[in-house]
Amino acid sequence: MPTLTGIRGGRAIRAAFGDAARPLYPHLAHLDLPQPGSVCATATPVAMLPPPLRTLAKMLQPSRLIIDCGGMGQCGPNTLVYLLGLIALTDDDGLSLRAAVASHASRPNVLSSISSVFGDNDCPLTIQQLIELNIAHWPSYALQGRQPSVDTWRSLIVQAETWTDVAFTQLVSDLHNVHVHLIAVDDLSHVWDMGTISPCNGRAGVGLVEIGVWFNRHFVAIVNALPAASAEPIELPTDANVTDKGRLADDSAARGEPASSDDSKLSYPLTTPDEVRRLLRSPNAPTILVGFEFSGAMRSALEATGKVALSADERDCTIGGMHYRGDVRPLLNITVWERAYLFPPCYQQLRGDLDCIASKIDDGRAFWGCAMVLLCIVLTTTLMLFVEQPDTIFNDVFDAEAYPQITVHEFRTSHYGDSPR
Repeated sequence: MPTLTGIRGGRAIRAAFGDAARPLYPHLAHLDLPQPGSVCATATPVAMLPPPLRTLAKMLQPSRLIIDCGGMGQCGPNTLVYLLGLIALTDDDGLSLRAAVASHASRPNVLSSISSVFGDNDCPLTIQQLIELNIAHWPSYALQGRQPSVDTWRSLIVQAETWTDVAFTQLVSDLHNVHVHLIAVDDLSHVWDMGTISPCNGRAGVGLVEIGVWFNRHFVAIVNALPAASAEPIELPTDANVTDKGRLADDSAARGEPASSDDSKLSYPLTTPDEVRRLLRSPNAPTILVGFEFSGAMRSALEATGKVALSADERDCTIGGMHYRGDVRPLLNITVWERAYLFPPCYQQLRGDLDCIASKIDDGRAFWGCAMVLLCIVLTTTLMLFVEQPDTIFNDVFDAEAYPQITVHEFRTSHYGDSPR
Protein backbone atom coordinates (compact mmCIF):
# COMPACT_ATOMS: atom_id res chain seq x y z
CA MET A 1 0.00 0.00 0.00
CA PRO A 2 1.56 3.34 -1.00
CA THR A 3 1.68 6.26 1.35
CA LEU A 4 0.86 9.89 0.72
CA THR A 5 4.12 11.83 0.65
CA GLY A 6 3.39 15.23 -0.83
CA ILE A 7 1.08 17.71 -2.48
CA ARG A 8 2.17 19.77 -5.46
CA GLY A 9 3.90 22.98 -4.44
CA GLY A 10 4.55 22.07 -0.80
CA ARG A 11 7.70 23.07 1.07
CA ALA A 12 8.86 21.30 4.21
CA ILE A 13 9.41 24.10 6.73
CA ARG A 14 8.15 22.50 9.94
CA ALA A 15 10.36 24.32 12.42
CA ALA A 16 11.06 27.58 10.61
CA PHE A 17 7.77 28.88 9.31
CA GLY A 18 9.28 32.16 8.21
CA ASP A 19 7.27 35.28 7.50
CA ALA A 20 3.69 34.06 7.69
CA ALA A 21 2.42 37.39 6.37
CA ARG A 22 3.93 36.46 3.04
CA PRO A 23 2.18 33.96 0.72
CA LEU A 24 3.70 30.49 0.75
CA TYR A 25 2.70 29.56 -2.80
CA PRO A 26 5.26 31.24 -5.10
CA HIS A 27 4.32 28.80 -7.88
CA LEU A 28 0.85 30.44 -7.99
CA ALA A 29 1.67 34.03 -7.08
CA HIS A 30 2.15 35.10 -10.70
CA LEU A 31 -1.41 34.06 -11.58
CA ASP A 32 -2.92 36.94 -9.61
CA LEU A 33 -5.94 34.80 -8.66
CA PRO A 34 -8.98 35.96 -6.68
CA GLN A 35 -8.63 35.10 -2.98
CA PRO A 36 -11.14 35.31 -0.12
CA GLY A 37 -11.01 38.31 2.19
CA SER A 38 -12.96 39.54 5.20
CA VAL A 39 -12.77 42.26 7.85
CA CYS A 40 -11.01 41.64 11.15
CA ALA A 41 -14.31 41.62 13.06
CA THR A 42 -15.27 38.31 11.40
CA ALA A 43 -12.18 36.47 12.65
CA THR A 44 -12.59 33.92 15.41
CA PRO A 45 -11.08 35.51 18.56
CA VAL A 46 -7.66 33.98 19.17
CA ALA A 47 -8.61 33.18 22.77
CA MET A 48 -11.46 30.97 21.50
CA LEU A 49 -9.18 28.85 19.31
CA PRO A 50 -7.50 25.65 20.52
CA PRO A 51 -3.87 26.36 21.51
CA PRO A 52 -2.26 24.97 18.32
CA LEU A 53 -4.54 27.10 16.13
CA ARG A 54 -3.70 30.12 18.29
CA THR A 55 -0.07 29.59 17.26
CA LEU A 56 -1.08 29.59 13.61
CA ALA A 57 -3.38 32.61 14.00
CA LYS A 58 -0.63 34.69 15.62
CA MET A 59 1.82 33.74 12.87
CA LEU A 60 -0.64 34.86 10.20
CA GLN A 61 -1.37 38.23 11.80
CA PRO A 62 -1.87 40.96 10.72
CA SER A 63 -2.39 40.22 7.03
CA ARG A 64 -4.49 37.07 7.36
CA LEU A 65 -7.29 35.90 9.63
CA ILE A 66 -8.58 32.55 10.88
CA ILE A 67 -12.33 31.92 10.81
CA ASP A 68 -13.64 28.73 12.43
CA CYS A 69 -16.69 27.45 10.50
CA GLY A 70 -17.70 24.67 12.91
CA GLY A 71 -16.89 21.03 13.55
CA MET A 72 -18.63 17.76 14.39
CA GLY A 73 -17.33 16.27 11.12
CA GLN A 74 -18.51 19.25 9.07
CA CYS A 75 -15.40 21.42 9.44
CA GLY A 76 -14.06 20.45 6.00
CA PRO A 77 -17.20 21.06 3.91
CA ASN A 78 -18.21 24.13 5.93
CA THR A 79 -14.77 25.70 5.59
CA LEU A 80 -14.58 25.05 1.87
CA VAL A 81 -18.04 26.39 0.99
CA TYR A 82 -17.39 29.48 3.12
CA LEU A 83 -14.14 30.22 1.27
CA LEU A 84 -15.61 29.43 -2.16
CA GLY A 85 -18.58 31.66 -1.43
CA LEU A 86 -16.30 34.61 -0.69
CA ILE A 87 -14.93 34.43 -4.23
CA ALA A 88 -18.33 33.78 -5.84
CA LEU A 89 -17.75 30.15 -6.80
CA THR A 90 -20.66 28.57 -4.92
CA ASP A 91 -23.68 29.22 -2.76
CA ASP A 92 -23.81 25.61 -1.49
CA ASP A 93 -23.86 24.62 2.16
CA GLY A 94 -21.67 21.89 3.59
CA LEU A 95 -24.14 19.06 2.98
CA SER A 96 -24.74 20.15 -0.61
CA LEU A 97 -21.00 20.17 -1.21
CA ARG A 98 -20.73 16.62 0.12
CA ALA A 99 -23.43 15.46 -2.31
CA ALA A 100 -21.77 17.27 -5.22
CA VAL A 101 -18.38 15.71 -4.41
CA ALA A 102 -19.86 12.22 -4.15
CA SER A 103 -21.56 12.70 -7.54
CA HIS A 104 -18.33 14.04 -9.06
CA ALA A 105 -16.44 11.00 -7.77
CA SER A 106 -18.91 8.64 -9.48
CA ARG A 107 -17.74 9.64 -12.97
CA PRO A 108 -15.24 7.19 -14.55
CA ASN A 109 -13.33 10.00 -16.26
CA VAL A 110 -12.95 11.78 -12.90
CA LEU A 111 -11.71 8.64 -11.14
CA SER A 112 -9.03 8.24 -13.82
CA SER A 113 -7.98 11.90 -13.64
CA ILE A 114 -4.51 12.74 -12.36
CA SER A 115 -4.62 14.47 -8.99
CA SER A 116 -2.08 16.93 -7.55
CA VAL A 117 -1.19 14.53 -4.73
CA PHE A 118 1.89 12.31 -4.93
CA GLY A 119 2.42 8.80 -3.62
CA ASP A 120 5.58 7.33 -2.15
CA ASN A 121 6.91 6.54 -5.63
CA ASP A 122 6.95 10.28 -6.43
CA CYS A 123 4.21 9.80 -9.03
CA PRO A 124 0.90 11.69 -8.90
CA LEU A 125 -2.05 9.56 -7.88
CA THR A 126 -5.25 9.18 -9.83
CA ILE A 127 -8.42 10.21 -8.03
CA GLN A 128 -9.34 6.54 -7.60
CA GLN A 129 -5.93 5.75 -6.07
CA LEU A 130 -6.20 8.78 -3.80
CA ILE A 131 -9.64 7.78 -2.52
CA GLU A 132 -8.50 4.20 -1.96
CA LEU A 133 -5.39 5.40 -0.12
CA ASN A 134 -7.39 7.74 2.10
CA ILE A 135 -10.14 5.30 3.08
CA ALA A 136 -7.56 2.59 3.78
CA HIS A 137 -6.31 4.81 6.62
CA TRP A 138 -9.73 5.66 8.06
CA PRO A 139 -10.28 4.32 11.59
CA SER A 140 -12.35 1.14 11.61
CA TYR A 141 -15.33 2.77 13.36
CA ALA A 142 -15.61 5.32 10.54
CA LEU A 143 -16.18 2.53 7.99
CA GLN A 144 -19.42 1.50 9.78
CA GLY A 145 -18.69 -2.18 9.21
CA ARG A 146 -18.03 -1.84 5.46
CA GLN A 147 -14.99 -2.75 3.40
CA PRO A 148 -12.78 0.16 2.34
CA SER A 149 -13.48 0.98 -1.32
CA VAL A 150 -14.35 3.87 -3.59
CA ASP A 151 -18.05 2.95 -3.35
CA THR A 152 -17.86 2.92 0.45
CA TRP A 153 -16.09 6.29 0.44
CA ARG A 154 -18.81 7.82 -1.77
CA SER A 155 -21.64 6.44 0.35
CA LEU A 156 -20.11 7.63 3.63
CA ILE A 157 -18.72 11.00 2.56
CA VAL A 158 -22.25 12.39 2.11
CA GLN A 159 -22.99 11.86 5.82
CA ALA A 160 -22.63 15.01 7.93
CA GLU A 161 -20.68 13.24 10.69
CA THR A 162 -18.04 11.75 8.35
CA TRP A 163 -14.68 13.47 8.60
CA THR A 164 -13.39 14.63 5.26
CA ASP A 165 -9.90 13.95 3.94
CA VAL A 166 -7.35 14.90 1.28
CA ALA A 167 -9.37 13.08 -1.40
CA PHE A 168 -12.42 15.19 -0.57
CA THR A 169 -10.38 18.40 -0.78
CA GLN A 170 -8.88 17.32 -4.11
CA LEU A 171 -12.34 16.62 -5.54
CA VAL A 172 -13.60 20.03 -4.37
CA SER A 173 -10.57 21.62 -6.06
CA ASP A 174 -11.38 19.80 -9.28
CA LEU A 175 -15.14 20.36 -9.11
CA HIS A 176 -14.86 24.13 -8.57
CA ASN A 177 -11.60 24.63 -10.49
CA VAL A 178 -9.83 26.24 -7.53
CA HIS A 179 -6.42 25.90 -5.89
CA VAL A 180 -6.52 24.97 -2.17
CA HIS A 181 -3.43 25.88 -0.17
CA LEU A 182 -2.96 24.07 3.15
CA ILE A 183 -1.01 25.25 6.20
CA ALA A 184 -0.78 22.68 8.98
CA VAL A 185 -0.13 22.84 12.71
CA ASP A 186 0.20 19.86 15.05
CA ASP A 187 -0.47 19.42 18.77
CA LEU A 188 3.08 20.59 19.56
CA SER A 189 2.41 23.84 17.63
CA HIS A 190 4.84 22.94 14.85
CA VAL A 191 3.66 24.74 11.70
CA TRP A 192 4.44 23.71 8.15
CA ASP A 193 3.29 24.27 4.59
CA MET A 194 1.48 21.17 3.35
CA GLY A 195 1.39 22.43 -0.23
CA THR A 196 -1.33 23.30 -2.70
CA ILE A 197 -4.04 21.01 -4.06
CA SER A 198 -4.87 22.00 -7.63
CA PRO A 199 -7.48 20.92 -10.20
CA CYS A 200 -6.84 17.56 -11.84
CA ASN A 201 -4.81 16.98 -14.96
CA GLY A 202 -2.79 20.15 -14.44
CA ARG A 203 -5.66 22.54 -15.15
CA ALA A 204 -5.27 26.14 -14.07
CA GLY A 205 -7.66 27.24 -11.35
CA VAL A 206 -9.80 30.38 -11.32
CA GLY A 207 -9.29 31.12 -7.62
CA LEU A 208 -7.09 30.39 -4.62
CA VAL A 209 -8.35 29.55 -1.12
CA GLU A 210 -6.38 28.75 2.00
CA ILE A 211 -7.13 26.34 4.82
CA GLY A 212 -5.57 25.99 8.26
CA VAL A 213 -5.25 22.31 9.19
CA TRP A 214 -4.97 21.28 12.83
CA PHE A 215 -3.39 18.05 11.73
CA ASN A 216 -5.75 15.06 11.87
CA ARG A 217 -8.23 17.13 13.91
CA HIS A 218 -9.82 20.23 12.38
CA PHE A 219 -10.09 22.60 9.37
CA VAL A 220 -10.40 26.39 9.62
CA ALA A 221 -10.64 29.08 6.96
CA ILE A 222 -7.75 31.47 6.33
CA VAL A 223 -8.70 34.74 4.61
CA ASN A 224 -6.99 38.00 3.75
CA ALA A 225 -7.66 40.81 6.23
CA LEU A 226 -9.66 43.61 4.64
CA PRO A 227 -10.32 47.18 5.74
CA ALA A 228 -13.70 47.74 7.39
CA ALA A 229 -14.98 49.46 4.23
CA SER A 230 -14.73 46.13 2.40
CA ALA A 231 -16.93 44.30 4.88
CA GLU A 232 -19.40 42.70 2.50
CA PRO A 233 -18.34 39.35 1.01
CA ILE A 234 -18.66 38.86 -2.71
CA GLU A 235 -21.93 37.06 -3.46
CA LEU A 236 -22.74 34.70 -6.27
CA PRO A 237 -25.05 36.39 -8.82
CA THR A 238 -28.36 34.54 -9.05
CA ASP A 239 -30.23 36.36 -11.78
CA ALA A 240 -29.86 38.73 -14.68
CA ASN A 241 -29.93 41.82 -12.43
CA VAL A 242 -26.34 41.49 -11.24
CA THR A 243 -25.22 44.34 -9.01
CA ASP A 244 -21.75 45.62 -8.23
CA LYS A 245 -22.01 43.82 -4.88
CA GLY A 246 -22.62 40.51 -6.64
CA ARG A 247 -19.81 40.66 -9.15
CA LEU A 248 -16.19 39.69 -8.64
CA ALA A 249 -14.33 42.20 -10.77
CA ASP A 250 -10.88 40.89 -9.89
CA ASP A 251 -8.92 40.15 -6.75
CA SER A 252 -8.60 43.82 -5.79
CA ALA A 253 -11.33 43.41 -3.16
CA ALA A 254 -9.41 40.52 -1.60
CA ARG A 255 -6.36 42.76 -1.43
CA GLY A 256 -8.37 45.52 0.20
CA GLU A 257 -8.02 47.99 -2.65
CA PRO A 258 -10.80 50.57 -2.90
CA ALA A 259 -13.13 50.42 -5.85
CA SER A 260 -12.83 53.18 -8.39
CA SER A 261 -15.64 55.69 -8.10
CA ASP A 262 -15.09 57.20 -11.53
CA ASP A 263 -14.26 55.71 -14.92
CA SER A 264 -14.31 59.07 -16.68
CA LYS A 265 -10.55 58.96 -17.24
CA LEU A 266 -10.89 55.82 -19.35
CA SER A 267 -11.07 56.31 -23.10
CA TYR A 268 -12.26 53.72 -25.58
CA PRO A 269 -11.06 51.48 -26.92
CA LEU A 270 -9.34 50.12 -23.84
CA THR A 271 -6.04 48.51 -24.71
CA THR A 272 -4.72 46.85 -21.54
CA PRO A 273 -6.17 44.36 -19.01
CA ASP A 274 -5.39 46.86 -16.24
CA GLU A 275 -7.74 49.36 -17.88
CA VAL A 276 -10.43 46.67 -17.94
CA ARG A 277 -9.87 46.03 -14.24
CA ARG A 278 -10.36 49.75 -13.57
CA LEU A 279 -13.58 49.66 -15.58
CA LEU A 280 -14.80 46.60 -13.64
CA ARG A 281 -14.32 48.49 -10.36
CA SER A 282 -16.34 51.47 -11.58
CA PRO A 283 -20.07 52.20 -11.15
CA ASN A 284 -20.52 51.66 -14.88
CA ALA A 285 -18.92 48.22 -14.84
CA PRO A 286 -20.01 45.76 -17.56
CA THR A 287 -21.49 42.43 -16.50
CA ILE A 288 -21.32 40.77 -19.93
CA LEU A 289 -18.39 40.05 -22.23
CA VAL A 290 -18.80 39.88 -26.01
CA GLY A 291 -15.54 38.45 -27.32
CA PHE A 292 -14.15 38.33 -30.86
CA GLU A 293 -16.62 40.95 -32.08
CA PHE A 294 -15.71 44.28 -33.70
CA SER A 295 -19.06 45.10 -35.33
CA GLY A 296 -20.78 45.95 -32.03
CA ALA A 297 -23.89 44.05 -33.17
CA MET A 298 -24.29 41.73 -30.16
CA ARG A 299 -23.16 44.39 -27.71
CA SER A 300 -25.70 46.86 -29.10
CA ALA A 301 -28.48 44.27 -28.86
CA LEU A 302 -27.61 43.71 -25.19
CA GLU A 303 -27.43 47.44 -24.51
CA ALA A 304 -30.91 47.82 -25.98
CA THR A 305 -32.20 45.57 -23.17
CA GLY A 306 -30.51 47.68 -20.48
CA LYS A 307 -27.40 45.52 -20.07
CA VAL A 308 -23.87 46.87 -19.79
CA ALA A 309 -21.55 44.85 -22.02
CA LEU A 310 -17.91 45.05 -23.06
CA SER A 311 -16.99 43.97 -26.58
CA ALA A 312 -13.44 42.82 -27.33
CA ASP A 313 -11.47 42.09 -30.47
CA GLU A 314 -8.06 42.66 -32.05
CA ARG A 315 -9.75 45.34 -34.18
CA ASP A 316 -11.40 48.63 -33.28
CA CYS A 317 -15.17 48.52 -32.89
CA THR A 318 -16.83 49.99 -35.99
CA ILE A 319 -19.45 51.81 -33.88
CA GLY A 320 -17.19 52.84 -30.97
CA GLY A 321 -18.49 52.52 -27.43
CA MET A 322 -17.36 50.24 -24.57
CA HIS A 323 -14.77 48.18 -26.43
CA TYR A 324 -11.40 46.53 -25.73
CA ARG A 325 -8.89 46.33 -28.58
CA GLY A 326 -6.40 43.53 -28.07
CA ASP A 327 -6.02 39.85 -27.24
CA VAL A 328 -9.37 38.65 -25.89
CA ARG A 329 -7.92 35.77 -23.88
CA PRO A 330 -6.82 37.73 -20.75
CA LEU A 331 -10.39 38.96 -20.36
CA LEU A 332 -11.99 35.51 -20.27
CA ASN A 333 -11.28 35.00 -16.56
CA ILE A 334 -10.54 38.55 -15.43
CA THR A 335 -13.86 38.45 -13.55
CA VAL A 336 -16.89 36.21 -13.04
CA TRP A 337 -19.04 37.40 -15.93
CA GLU A 338 -22.82 37.21 -15.74
CA ARG A 339 -22.74 35.98 -19.34
CA ALA A 340 -20.12 35.72 -22.05
CA TYR A 341 -20.81 35.58 -25.79
CA LEU A 342 -17.72 34.46 -27.71
CA PHE A 343 -17.27 34.23 -31.47
CA PRO A 344 -13.81 32.66 -31.98
CA PRO A 345 -12.60 32.47 -35.60
CA CYS A 346 -13.84 29.46 -37.55
CA TYR A 347 -12.16 29.78 -40.96
CA GLN A 348 -9.29 27.42 -40.12
CA GLN A 349 -11.57 24.52 -39.17
CA LEU A 350 -14.60 24.82 -41.45
CA ARG A 351 -15.87 21.39 -42.45
CA GLY A 352 -17.11 22.75 -45.77
CA ASP A 353 -13.69 24.08 -46.79
CA LEU A 354 -13.19 21.14 -49.13
CA ASP A 355 -10.26 22.74 -50.96
CA CYS A 356 -8.08 23.48 -47.93
CA ILE A 357 -9.28 21.67 -44.81
CA ALA A 358 -6.93 18.68 -45.32
CA SER A 359 -3.93 20.98 -45.66
CA LYS A 360 -5.00 23.00 -42.63
CA ILE A 361 -5.19 19.81 -40.57
CA ASP A 362 -1.75 18.73 -41.80
CA ASP A 363 0.05 22.01 -41.10
CA GLY A 364 -1.62 22.74 -37.75
CA ARG A 365 -3.85 25.67 -38.65
CA ALA A 366 -6.98 23.64 -37.92
CA PHE A 367 -5.48 22.44 -34.64
CA TRP A 368 -4.88 25.96 -33.37
CA GLY A 369 -8.30 27.09 -34.56
CA CYS A 370 -9.95 24.30 -32.56
CA ALA A 371 -7.65 25.00 -29.60
CA MET A 372 -8.97 28.56 -29.42
CA VAL A 373 -12.56 27.27 -29.25
CA LEU A 374 -11.62 24.82 -26.49
CA LEU A 375 -9.84 27.59 -24.59
CA CYS A 376 -12.99 29.71 -24.71
CA ILE A 377 -15.02 26.85 -23.24
CA VAL A 378 -12.71 25.84 -20.39
CA LEU A 379 -11.03 29.14 -19.45
CA THR A 380 -13.95 31.58 -19.28
CA THR A 381 -15.30 32.25 -15.77
CA THR A 382 -18.98 33.01 -16.23
CA LEU A 383 -22.41 31.89 -15.08
CA MET A 384 -23.48 31.22 -18.67
CA LEU A 385 -21.31 30.89 -21.76
CA PHE A 386 -22.26 31.03 -25.44
CA VAL A 387 -19.54 29.95 -27.90
CA GLU A 388 -20.45 30.32 -31.57
CA GLN A 389 -19.15 27.85 -34.15
CA PRO A 390 -20.72 27.06 -37.52
CA ASP A 391 -20.22 23.62 -39.06
CA THR A 392 -16.59 23.00 -38.07
CA ILE A 393 -14.51 19.94 -37.24
CA PHE A 394 -14.21 21.08 -33.59
CA ASN A 395 -17.18 18.95 -32.57
CA ASP A 396 -15.43 15.88 -33.99
CA VAL A 397 -12.66 16.13 -31.41
CA PHE A 398 -14.37 17.78 -28.42
CA ASP A 399 -15.25 15.32 -25.64
CA ALA A 400 -17.69 17.13 -23.34
CA GLU A 401 -17.55 14.27 -20.82
CA ALA A 402 -13.91 15.14 -20.13
CA TYR A 403 -15.11 18.39 -18.55
CA PRO A 404 -17.70 17.36 -15.94
CA GLN A 405 -17.91 20.90 -14.53
CA ILE A 406 -19.45 22.05 -17.82
CA THR A 407 -22.91 21.22 -19.11
CA VAL A 408 -22.99 21.56 -22.90
CA HIS A 409 -26.06 22.38 -24.98
CA GLU A 410 -25.87 22.55 -28.76
CA PHE A 411 -28.41 24.70 -30.56
CA ARG A 412 -28.90 26.49 -33.85
CA THR A 413 -30.57 29.74 -34.80
CA SER A 414 -33.35 27.74 -36.47
CA HIS A 415 -34.29 26.42 -33.01
CA TYR A 416 -35.42 29.96 -32.21
CA GLY A 417 -37.50 30.60 -35.30
CA ASP A 418 -34.84 31.93 -37.72
CA SER A 419 -34.92 30.43 -41.19
CA PRO A 420 -31.10 30.18 -41.62
CA ARG A 421 -29.45 27.33 -39.73
